[in-house]
Amino acid sequence: MGTNLYTGCIDSVNRGIYDLSLGSSAAAGEGGSGNFFAHAMPPLIVVEHSLSAEYYGRAESSLRSALNLYGDSVMANYLLGLVYERQGKNQQALDCFTAANSLCPSGVKEIQLHLAQVCYNLKNYDMAIAVGEQILFAYPQEAEVYKICAQSAYAINDLEKTESFIVRILLLEPENIDYVLMRAKILMEKQDYIRASSLLDVVQRKRPDARNYYLLRARLQREWNKNNNAAVETMTKALVSWPKDTEILVLAADVASAAGNSIGGRSALDLAQMALSQDPGNSQALNIMVREFHKAGNSQRAYEISSRLVATGDAGKD
Repeated sequence: MGTNLYTGCIDSVNRGIYDLSLGSSAAAGEGGSGNFFAHAMPPLIVVEHSLSAEYYGRAESSLRSALNLYGDSVMANYLLGLVYERQGKNQQALDCFTAANSLCPSGVKEIQLHLAQVCYNLKNYDMAIAVGEQILFAYPQEAEVYKICAQSAYAINDLEKTESFIVRILLLEPENIDYVLMRAKILMEKQDYIRASSLLDVVQRKRPDARNYYLLRARLQREWNKNNNAAVETMTKALVSWPKDTEILVLAADVASAAGNSIGGRSALDLAQMALSQDPGNSQALNIMVREFHKAGNSQRAYEISSRLVATGDAGKD
């Protein structure tokens, strides 16, 4: 088979090169109706490769030209959706993926997967779940789709649905510690501490250095075991690995406050202030400071911080 502009473009795409020759051919009007492919083929590179900002601009312009010729092209709408998604332009990506998906009545998994992801990115969690469940009806072994659905269900606080998705993930990926931890977190929120503890024991054997393991173990020790000293020990270890992590610092401050003890040589007030240096508006850290100033008899400072929290509507939330 001989080489022409189109086969040469496909070869360039396979090698990760954005082919500019077809673009100049299209601009010159060569190929009649084939100009659609001259516009649409070079951007095929976005399926497998990331591009520089300049080339994303070229791809967008080229695909817009292709859609001016054939607005009902699934390929051009899908590729333009990818171009936007790669740049974090999720609303534009959603419009393109929705258009591409509407042109395929029986559904195409790859299009729907990207559609579900951009819905999640846009915090349209109900739609992300709805699209994900459409995919799973036809492809029940797609772990990545279960993950989008699980994260979306958790974001809307549907714990039952979240757990059902996580169970399917762990059937497909039993060694996925991140989702073992996520299930443990949900069980704790449902106050099913016995099963949560069993899952944390599994994590301790397989990946004891997981950040969320420390957060959940310390919470379990406080809420279920009523053992503040054990929680202090757990958070002492956590701070060694994550000394500037806001969530770690806040929980450590809370544990230190409840135990009336220091962690890593730092008081609850010290830890709360460190958390605020990372996140100045953190309401949990501010509430801990109010508590600690009250304990120390410094009513003026407690009042000042309380006033800030009241003004922002965050007082007493944590």
